[in-house]
Amino acid sequence: MRIKICLICVLVSGLWLILSAGIAWSFLAADKLIIPISLLMGGTVIGISDMGPKRLAWANRKSRLWKLIIIVIGFPLAYLAVTNISVPVVIADFIFLLVIASLFFIKREPEHSLQENVRKIEKQMEECC
Repeated sequence: MRIKICLICVLVSGLWLILSAGIAWSFLAADKLIIPISLLMGGTVIGISDMGPKRLAWANRKSRLWKLIIIVIGFPLAYLAVTNISVPVVIADFIFLLVIASLFFIKREPEHSLQENVRKIEKQMEECC
């Protein structure tokens, strides 16, 4: 299992999540940060629609449909998240980001390659000693 995370994705998503948490826990004023949070969330939706076909094999075959579905569902969800910023919404946003990150940025090795690697190591150990 390898983890390869896009720095821009982390910065954009992390920033709107931190700003939303600041508003939800009453550390920051909502009236001045709603527009930046909305723009950053919109960027995350577009990023998800763009990354899906690159990272998920099943989304690659139908990339236009994937992008359309993500945008049609993602923007209303982002709007609902921005207009209802609260502690439960921020926690749900965080969980959602973890799920998306695990889908897009954790590369799992196929089981057959893992077995091949084990066989290689066993063979090297036999030859060594």
